[in-house]
Amino acid sequence: MAGIKQRTKRGITYHVVRHQVGGKRSEDWYRCTHKTPEQCQRCTGMAEAKRRAADLEAGIPPEITPGSVTIANLWELWWTNHVAVRGKKSTLTFYKSQKQRIMLIGDHVVDSMTPVHVNDWIALLTAMGHPPARINRSLRTLKTMLRRGVQLGFTHNHPAQFTQKLKEPPPLRGPQMHQPATVAQLVAHAELLRDATIIRVAAGSGARVSEVLALEPKHVNIAKRGFGKLTLEQQAERSTRRIISTKGYERRTVPLLDDAADALAAWLPKRPKGSRFVFPGPDGGPLSYYTWEKRWSRIRRDAGLSEITFHELRDTYATVMIDAGAKEAHLKTWMAHSTVETTYKHYAARIEGSDDEIQAVANKRQRARAAKK
Repeated sequence: MAGIKQRTKRGITYHVVRHQVGGKRSEDWYRCTHKTPEQCQRCTGMAEAKRRAADLEAGIPPEITPGSVTIANLWELWWTNHVAVRGKKSTLTFYKSQKQRIMLIGDHVVDSMTPVHVNDWIALLTAMGHPPARINRSLRTLKTMLRRGVQLGFTHNHPAQFTQKLKEPPPLRGPQMHQPATVAQLVAHAELLRDATIIRVAAGSGARVSEVLALEPKHVNIAKRGFGKLTLEQQAERSTRRIISTKGYERRTVPLLDDAADALAAWLPKRPKGSRFVFPGPDGGPLSYYTWEKRWSRIRRDAGLSEITFHELRDTYATVMIDAGAKEAHLKTWMAHSTVETTYKHYAARIEGSDDEIQAVANKRQRARAAKK
């Protein structure tokens, strides 16, 4: 990294981080959204970042002897001059969680390390009871740090370059169907009518959270009770709230269950005016995903159902429709799956049913036909 400074373009202040690796130069621009430099952590650390960037131009800092850089030294250099300068808050939180595991080999000199040392470290993490997914995240962080160290000339050795990640077991929880009482319990702990409506719409339409947040009144058709429809053609991007096409890039119309239709009928007249969205945010745009995530976490905690995910409301809708007699082709369209095989893979157990269930349904239908005659 060759330097960092501020630039103003069209009245907007940016932080420009310059990189120089070998003969190639590049720049990363980060917009500063704070009104004063004192409010911005990146602004207040500008002078320190410039000083450290100047030290990097001369090579390894003088307090570290060339050829004796340890993993702990490399972590500090990489963190101070790369992660802390350009990282977002979520990035900083992620890497901080990896430090304790990486420091288990902190006293190893990088130039003398071999892939055997890395494999021994992985075996130690496994023996300590860390799951494969967590170990793979730590390994990915170690690889990123070593690669950056090689680029900046701190070391010429990358012992983890060809280390394979561990095989992660498949998730234990498949599609989960929750009873109406469970959904009602979540709704009862929603303090705002808006939050209760979002939950009921998700459980009654199978829409993803990004699709629910991007709904507009023109997408809702609840004129005839029992035959409500919801048109899903757009979603709100999580980070920017920008309106984009749905995941499958196709417009679809899904049947709306009566509970969700009733919730929308009660909410639409009371929603804030001046916005084109059914669930608007304070600025008139769609409700922020992160705002909803905080509300959803609080609702689950208060209801004592912390293990439930929002996506399981979508599985609940699919299961209700299967039990009502929906075919795989219909379900593929409503759930916006790319192929019928995807639908079958998710809900095969529910679609097929047990032998006793199939026999009971067949007998019930046969008795119904006999009664009509």
